[in-house]
Amino acid sequence: MIEQERVFISYSRRDGVFARRLYDQLTAEGFTSWADWEGLSYSVKWWGEIQRAIERCENFLCILSPVYFASRVCNEELAYA
Repeated sequence: MIEQERVFISYSRRDGVFARRLYDQLTAEGFTSWADWEGLSYSVKWWGEIQRAIERCENFLCILSPVYFASRVCNEELAYA
């Protein structure tokens, strides 16, 4: 059986410091979370891995910022979720 994480964290790389702090705080509070530094292998199939991670999570959390909205990948994650 595939383990289900509670929270998928979608963020722009430029907001990475905040994303890591949020991830750490969620972990400290007992939430299992997925962020691309945690579960994404270096492969040509990275988009499929992101899609599967989104599907496995109960919640999709976006760290909204101007750079998030300017990011093609962030917008694709948001549209897929």
